[in-house]
Amino acid sequence: MRTHPTGVQMTLLIVEDNPIVQDLLSVTLASSYKILQAGSGEEALAICNSTLPDMVILDDGLPGMSGEEVAEVLSRQLNIPFLVLTADPDSRKIDRYIAMGASTYLVKPVSPDNLLSTIKAAHNNSRNISKLLLKSNGDHYIGRAVASLMLLDGVSEQHALNTLKQKARRERKKLWLKAREIFESRLKVSRIT
Repeated sequence: MRTHPTGVQMTLLIVEDNPIVQDLLSVTLASSYKILQAGSGEEALAICNSTLPDMVILDDGLPGMSGEEVAEVLSRQLNIPFLVLTADPDSRKIDRYIAMGASTYLVKPVSPDNLLSTIKAAHNNSRNISKLLLKSNGDHYIGRAVASLMLLDGVSEQHALNTLKQKARRERKKLWLKAREIFESRLKVSRIT
């Protein structure tokens, strides 16, 4: 998730095949966000690949490439947060979108106040998820570095963790970054020997 300097507007991509709904959403959001528009899934992905919006408002019922297919690419390949706009509040379909990474969903018609508050909440949720993923990746490297120090140096877990902390402090690096360096260098050494 990108962060913006104070005063820089977040960019939203509205993916909606109905031009009237697309215009209503754009007018509602234009005072708070920079707006991009797409009328199909294919057009949306082309825009995402060239401009990388901060968030996508994705219509469920698109011509051609389905909303679910677009959601899959947004989540798995592009890592762009999205929320789903649907006229069909089928809980199974909504559950599939949530499982694919949708921040939330809205059922049409949507009031302007509800739309704005939902986008803010979805953006906050996606920022929190990004922080948790980063922490999880960091914890993953810390655990691996400690394990490699224990195995290759024959030291206790506490000693390995203390060594890792000392090296990170000495080099003024985040603990997980130093852990990644140690793990990757130890991995190379173990492959050579």
